[in-house]
Amino acid sequence: MSLCLQTPTVSEDCRPFAGAIAVLSLLLAGLIGPVHAQPAASPTPQEVVVEGPDATLRGKLDGLEGILAALRGIEQQIRALQDELAGPSGRGREEELTAQIKQLVADQEKLNRDFNEIASEVPFPTAAVDEPDQILDWGHELQELLGPLIREIKAITSKPRALDRLRRRVEALEEQLREAEHAQENLSSLRAQATHGHVVKSLSALERDWQERERLVQTELSIVRQRLNKEVEGTRTFSESLREISKIFFQSRGRNLLLALVLTLTFWLLTRRFYLRLQSSRLFREKQQSFRARVAKIFFLAFSSVGSAFVFLIVLFAFGDWLLLTLAVLVLFGLLWSSKHVLERFWSQAMLLLNAGPVREGEVVTFRDVTWRVGPLNYYTELRNNRFDHKVLRLPLADLADLRSRPGEKKEISFPSEKGDWVLLSDGTVGRVVSQTVDLVSLVLKGGSRKAYQTSAFLGLSPQLLTTGFRHLVVFGLDYQHQAEITEDIPATLCEFISHGLRDAGYDDDTYTVQVELSAAGASSLDLAVIADFSGTLAEHYEPLRRLLNKLCVDAANAHGWVIPFSQLTVHMADRVSK
Repeated sequence: MSLCLQTPTVSEDCRPFAGAIAVLSLLLAGLIGPVHAQPAASPTPQEVVVEGPDATLRGKLDGLEGILAALRGIEQQIRALQDELAGPSGRGREEELTAQIKQLVADQEKLNRDFNEIASEVPFPTAAVDEPDQILDWGHELQELLGPLIREIKAITSKPRALDRLRRRVEALEEQLREAEHAQENLSSLRAQATHGHVVKSLSALERDWQERERLVQTELSIVRQRLNKEVEGTRTFSESLREISKIFFQSRGRNLLLALVLTLTFWLLTRRFYLRLQSSRLFREKQQSFRARVAKIFFLAFSSVGSAFVFLIVLFAFGDWLLLTLAVLVLFGLLWSSKHVLERFWSQAMLLLNAGPVREGEVVTFRDVTWRVGPLNYYTELRNNRFDHKVLRLPLADLADLRSRPGEKKEISFPSEKGDWVLLSDGTVGRVVSQTVDLVSLVLKGGSRKAYQTSAFLGLSPQLLTTGFRHLVVFGLDYQHQAEITEDIPATLCEFISHGLRDAGYDDDTYTVQVELSAAGASSLDLAVIADFSGTLAEHYEPLRRLLNKLCVDAANAHGWVIPFSQLTVHMADRVSK
């Protein structure tokens, strides 16, 4: 079936409007959309009459007729320009006429493509055959991507840039005006001194040229100043501009950004809630999580992050906000580019979450010189030490990646002391632990004073725990005149005397044991070792017991007449040589 279209001719006066008619016809056909023509009732071999076509088909046909009319007009213009180019009137204008012909040919090709697309209802690139591959132009693609951002920046700064251009133009015109006045002064003085007529005539003509130039500059300067004053009067104050920008922003881009953030947050919360519900399942409730559970954890963490970014971009795309979309894409690319050097760290953290890294769940790790038990591995992993006031320390996964764990024993001591223990430090301090954290250990001394140590410094002083029991060793020396009794009688007597003394001081028999032995035969004394072991319940009496033992040793010597020697220095004098 063929359609016979009666296309009207275009007069010479209407040819300039042929392109506009074609464009309007194209817009009308594109808005109306494609429909199928109704078959004719009685076709003839020469013509098909369409009875009662609907408005859609008629609009489409009108658009095609407009395109054909525009094509005929372009063909006539091309022939006219070609004739002019070939004739004598085209000499010296070859480049100009050729450029016009090329432009008309390009318009002709575009109208032919438009006719093809409207008639076939198939986009022209799809209908084309053997179309050469297009070379990807990164500069053009980047320009297309950054175009909305650049246009917005130019729109925001259009007012200041316009004022700056006008001010610079005023300055340039004022400079030209001064030059014109200076030139006229020079020409006037030179003409007054000239004697030859042809010189005077030339100077007068040149002076008139400068006067005309001055008049034109003054006219343009007046116009530019008026435009500048108008622009300055229309300039808003900073507060007004800020209010206007805020109003426009929150009516368009601010609304889009707010909705994108709300939907992104909603998506993240929903995935987070689903993940928390999944953690309550049997797969995650196991004491030692399986490899499947750890892979699922990493998957949901990655899905929530990537999905949130994707939702944010999709919302901006749906609103058609290319500026915010471009900024968001640039920010994402910037984050990806800046994070390329930390991919190794991300990989190590993923291995930690899979319990395949250097730190394993349930093992023991040393952090800040303290032993900790590793809890379930997560973005924030709990390290546990039951001997601290705050038993749990939450450590980021990035900090955990630098540590190394080892299998630990169930009865392994994680810290040398607990709150309430009495300790003896290597600096001689004896005190009771009243507080110990990962950062600080506080002791209360006899008399009520307090002393605090950093935890690492406290461990460096090798704390000796007195609460579990302690020993005092007192070395007591007697004179050599007791040599016959020093091995048997005196140690037994001294041991019994000290035991009675401790009992008389109020200490129960089951809280201590005393033993006396010969320690050494010194240079000036026979040394006895008094060994006294005490229960941990007497830890707070550590120093009084040491003093009491020394007192009882001296009391025993006084009671039994034992001589306590002192250090002696013997000087041997040589005989004097007589002179």
